[in-house]
Amino acid sequence: MLSGKETEAEAILKRLLRKQEKEDSYICIGFFGVNSNQYYFTQALKCSRNDMQGKLFSYKEWKHYIQSKDCNLPTYEVTSGYFIPNGKMPGKKEEVNNKIDLNRPVIIRLIRAEQDKVFQF
Repeated sequence: MLSGKETEAEAILKRLLRKQEKEDSYICIGFFGVNSNQYYFTQALKCSRNDMQGKLFSYKEWKHYIQSKDCNLPTYEVTSGYFIPNGKMPGKKEEVNNKIDLNRPVIIRLIRAEQDKVFQF
């Protein structure tokens, strides 16, 4: 319970909420495409914001994976079709190879959405 002026209490509450939001958030390391503003990342390598070794591991693993693919990252794009829960998806799936620029890393901050219990970026 806080006592005092209402604006001071609001400022303290906002600071506490921002601190909690920062503690609950994760980051991912991504890379931009060549001559593009699109970036590519994976949530499988997410780590805590305060974990320096986790950040370094995530960066090295993602960079090594992209280098093993010769900087061409395959992404899949579903153009048409429908979903059957217990079977395969009979539809057209188009594979697109995107050239990745390893000299342009980006940090993506993931925030946990309380209502959905999923990560948003």
